[in-house]
Amino acid sequence: MVALAKIILSLLAAFAYTHFKFRGRGLLFPMCMITQMLPLPVRIVPTFQLMASFDWINSYYALTIPFFASTTGILLFRQFFMTVPRDLSDAARVDGAGPMRYFLQILVPVSKT
Repeated sequence: MVALAKIILSLLAAFAYTHFKFRGRGLLFPMCMITQMLPLPVRIVPTFQLMASFDWINSYYALTIPFFASTTGILLFRQFFMTVPRDLSDAARVDGAGPMRYFLQILVPVSKT
């Protein structure tokens, strides 16, 4: 369950970083990557405090939900999506595909390789 959620969220985040223009995009991605550089003990204490504030201590949620977000997955999918030619997106748009249809029917199958 965690692996599937991690892949889905990483795919969606990487798609948003590469195909949408939004304020703070240039700052948000490096900030996500900086969290990878923090040592594990530095990340455990805030995670425990957050789980305690949700009353999820000693629950299944506390063991799964913190691991749904994966900066490594976002980085890998983002780098792959950046190599996909923009012509593929333009061709899908000409055929009438919206962003989610392009994502689900073109990018996700291409990223399986």
